[in-house]
Amino acid sequence: MRCEFDYDFSGDSLYIHKKGKAVRYSLELGDDYVIDIGFDGNVVGIEIFNASKIFKIPKYQLRKIDKATISTKFGDPIIIFVHLSLGQQGSRIPVHTVAIPKAVAVSSRR
Repeated sequence: MRCEFDYDFSGDSLYIHKKGKAVRYSLELGDDYVIDIGFDGNVVGIEIFNASKIFKIPKYQLRKIDKATISTKFGDPIIIFVHLSLGQQGSRIPVHTVAIPKAVAVSSRR
């Protein structure tokens, strides 16, 4: 599924969202992540704070993202995979994973 993304340079936050999917609720994970869950119970978005530190690349490189996607592996824990690629070099940044204990995801439903 196609994802939209936005990088806020001054705030160093990256938001990736599956296009056309509405958010039912969000989970805050520590100081670094907000995970958006859709009405079907699947992950539809992720906001990553301090993105340059999380991905271990300079902020100016995050401005060059031309593609960002998320995918999910369900289990315990639930794993979110974040894939980024930089346009001009055609290079990929190593996949970043976020683990959510299943009990947290289930107990947060409203």
